[in-house]
Amino acid sequence: MKNQCGEFRSLEDIAIAIAIATHLKVWDVCSLGSCSRFWRALRVSDYLWLALSRKRTLSMRCFKRRMETKIIGF
Repeated sequence: MKNQCGEFRSLEDIAIAIAIATHLKVWDVCSLGSCSRFWRALRVSDYLWLALSRKRTLSMRCFKRRMETKIIGF
């Protein structure tokens, strides 16, 4: 991914940005594009949305298991 000067960003920068974005609500992630070109490009990338869906799917599985455990009584 290129930064504002046309230079490529490091993979570490992109990984950190994705990690930050996964802690935001979807509406806030969609609003990131107004911050900078970097966030605008990241906002439309599949990498970000894949990371968000994985995180939310995992948290839903954990929640479902906790609820099943409470219902069963363990």
